[in-house]
Amino acid sequence: MSLNRMLNTTADLYRAGVTRGDAGGVVRAFVIETTGFPCRISSTAPSERIAGDTQYAEATGVVYVASTEDVARGDEIRDGATTYEVLGVRDPSKPNHHREVIVRREQRGS
Repeated sequence: MSLNRMLNTTADLYRAGVTRGDAGGVVRAFVIETTGFPCRISSTAPSERIAGDTQYAEATGVVYVASTEDVARGDEIRDGATTYEVLGVRDPSKPNHHREVIVRREQRGS
């Protein structure tokens, strides 16, 4: 199956950035890293997911992205009003095909 056919939507990737606030304190905020990257979002009921020897509590889905996409634990994938917190990233056994991003779904806004 072609990877392009598998990735059926687009989303935005946000990464935590750290800046100094007006009072000199550290401010952590998410800033946009990539816009409109191709992906496939597969949501499931909240559960535990095991990938190899790592277990992800409260995983509610998997986002499939190209193997070249730079996604890391702690990032956020946003699709409209839905935000997916990245719990972990897994590269499947087929090299350079795709990456599986284990996420927890959060509904924000309206």
